[in-house]
Order: sequence, then structure tokens, then C-alpha cells
Amino acid sequence: MHPTWRHFSYIYLICLVLTCPIFFTVNDAFPNEQFRLEMESSARKMYSLSMNDPVFVYGGTLFPRPTNGNRTFALYIFVGVGVTFTASYGLALFCVRSILRAIKKQTGGNISRSNRSLQVQRRFITMLILEATVPFFLIGVVVGLFTVAGLIGVRLGLFALVMSVIVVSVPAVQALLYISHLGGSSNKSSHRSTSKTNTVSAKNNSSFTQYPDSVSVAGANESA
Repeated sequence: MHPTWRHFSYIYLICLVLTCPIFFTVNDAFPNEQFRLEMESSARKMYSLSMNDPVFVYGGTLFPRPTNGNRTFALYIFVGVGVTFTASYGLALFCVRSILRAIKKQTGGNISRSNRSLQVQRRFITMLILEATVPFFLIGVVVGLFTVAGLIGVRLGLFALVMSVIVVSVPAVQALLYISHLGGSSNKSSHRSTSKTNTVSAKNNSSFTQYPDSVSVAGANESA
């Protein structure tokens, strides 16, 4: 069974629902005027910008600060990120569990399974692991570099733009991993179907070659 547009629509709707908690934390990312000036000064130093370069900054702190109205990113971390990641990875684990149960049911509860079932199982679990770890790796590296650069005072310059592009490309990387998995599964399924058809055709031709007289006699009887 291959995914259809209906399945993709359901998955997309689930993703939209999972992003809803983030909208409740958007206002915390816009700093007050006093705190904005502090962030702007830090941004100019980090990106080597002059006073003539226009700068627009947004962000916040993990702990409340009076200069920013005692707002904090804790709500964003625990609600905007925590809820969505928990729900998405919970769904992924549920899918893996359901697939393992389905495979076990198809094999009659036996410990030994066919090579095809094991291969499909390994490919799917590998895809889920890559989709889960690649975003963490890309985002973790970028956030780590930003943090270290801010702590030690390194000026990133245009390199900050490259890191921002890496973060934005995370969903595209996940999509490419999923599409490559579907493409590999589809090609293998088509190859197996073609091989099976050729095998059946070869067997039929072999039977006709071995018993040509019987076929002729049967045809003569039908004509009579």
C-alpha cells in the first residue's frame, strides 16, 4: 500500500495542528524598546554592522528581565517546542509500534520473519531515525555556534546568514529523506513485480514448448 494524496493531507493537517501552540508564544519574541536597544547593540557587534546599517532585532531571554517586561522564553520552550516535539515524536513511536505489531501479526507470531519483512522494517525505522536526528543535529550545531559566538564575542558576519539558511532547510531535508525512502520502496516493488511477471511468462512458454502436440490435439478436438 502506497501513500495517497489523502494520506498526505491528513499528515499535513496533523502538522498544522501541532504548530498551533507556538502562536501563543509569538508575542514574547518582540522585545520592549529598552531591551531592543540592548539586543541591537549586541547584534551590531556580532555581525560587524555600522551605525548606518539598519537593524531589526527580535528575541528574548530564558529568565525574566525587568527591562523586557519580565517576559521569558520559558513558555515558548515548554509550550511552543515541548508540546509539538512530544506530540510529533509520540506519533512516530506509535507508527513504529503499529508497524511492528502488523508485521508480527502477518507472520503468525513466529520469531522468524521473511527477509522482505525484515528489510522493509529496517528501511522504515532507519528513515524515522534519520528524520528525527538530522533536524536535531543541524539545529543543535547552529544554535551551539550562535551561543559560543555570543559568549566569546566572535563576529559572525555573513556566516550568520549561512547558519540561518541551514535552519530553514531542515524541513526540506526531512522531506527529501522521506521521498527517497518512498522512491526506493516503489522501485523495488516495481522490480519485484516485473521479475514475477517474467518468471510466470517463462514458465508458460516452457510448458507450451514441452507439450506442443497436446495443444494441437486439443485445438483439433475443439474445431470438431
